[in-house]
Amino acid sequence: VVVGGLLPLEEGLQLIAMRGRLMQQMEGDGCMVAVSLPEAEAMQAIRDSEADGEVSIAAVNGAASVVISGYRSGVQRVVDLVQLRHAGAKCTALAVSHGFHSPQTEGLLDALESFAGTLPFAAAPRIPIISNVTGEMVLDDSMSNGQYWRRHTRSAVRFVSGLQTLLAEGVDVIVEVGPHPVLSGLVLQTVDSGVTCLASMHKQRDDGLQMAASLGAAFASGVAV
Repeated sequence: VVVGGLLPLEEGLQLIAMRGRLMQQMEGDGCMVAVSLPEAEAMQAIRDSEADGEVSIAAVNGAASVVISGYRSGVQRVVDLVQLRHAGAKCTALAVSHGFHSPQTEGLLDALESFAGTLPFAAAPRIPIISNVTGEMVLDDSMSNGQYWRRHTRSAVRFVSGLQTLLAEGVDVIVEVGPHPVLSGLVLQTVDSGVTCLASMHKQRDDGLQMAASLGAAFASGVAV
């Protein structure tokens, strides 16, 4: 949001800090589990487990890769049903403190929306941003309000939709900015070939060397560095 030009740096950091602070105050025992099923089948498992009010889809990472999230007891019922019905489906618990993007977040949404509504958002991003909420490119003020950040916290992360939007725009070099590549693996699971994924940093490599190597690889792939 800061890089895209919607918020100044200080206010962008305030939004991050407030969101994190509110999430640490979430009540109840929650968890998240990656499930190797299409979204529709995972949703059916949630409904059949009678866990609608306890569990939801937190992320859609691929054609057969979702994350379910919510209160631990409900998530466990869903996992048990998935393992009973879908032989070979993998269910992998994530190392998280709460059930993010789930009903467990409901108690913090009013405060987050209120706070985000006070921030000086620009009318439109300086460079295009792809929304995790919709998976579509944002060129207007649709992210510049508290209601959007409420949805951003509660709704599923539409990672695969955002990736498809990038590919439709002709993007073929993707740099994952962070302390260690995680999402790059999801990209490569979705795209057969023709896309180069680069890490800004890697936990097992020197930061400077990794950055230089990725910049060199980007340049060799035709990106203006």
